Amino acid sequence: MYSSTQERASDTLELITKQPYQRLKGLKEWNFGVFEGQPEFLNPHNQPGRNSYGDFFVQFQGESDYQVQDRMNKTLTEIMEQIKSNQNVLAVSHGGAIYAFLLKWLDIEVIREKVSLHNCAIVKLTFDDGKFNFEEVIQNN
Repeated sequence: MYSSTQERASDTLELITKQPYQRLKGLKEWNFGVFEGQPEFLNPHNQPGRNSYGDFFVQFQGESDYQVQDRMNKTLTEIMEQIKSNQNVLAVSHGGAIYAFLLKWLDIEVIREKVSLHNCAIVKLTFDDGKFNFEEVIQNN
C-alpha cells in the first residue's frame, strides 16, 4: 500500500486499513503554486488540445499537466514493476494528479464517459507489459 505524502491521503488510507504503507512524494496532488488552497473557480479553462489546465500553473510556481503526468506515471510504474504478479496494490492519491495520469493512458472520450473522480473514488487498473489498462471507477456513494 502506498499513499501521497499529503496528510489527507494518508489519513484516508489509515481509515481503510491498519496495514503498513509507504508514503511517496510522487503520488502528491498537482502543485498549483500560489493557487494552492484557493477556490476552484479561480482555475482557468482547459487549454485547447490538452484537456486540462496545461502549463497554466507553471507561471505561478506550480506544475504543468505533463509534469504531474510524468511524476505519477513514473511512481506508479516503479511500484508495479516491484511487485509480484497477481498482487494487488492500493495507491492513495488525489483527483488532479489521477486525472493527469489517466490522460496518458486513456482516450479523452473514455475519460468523459467512464471516469468521475469524486472524493474516495477508486480507479481500478491492471498493469501488464509496462502498460496500465483501465478497468473501472468505483464511486463511494
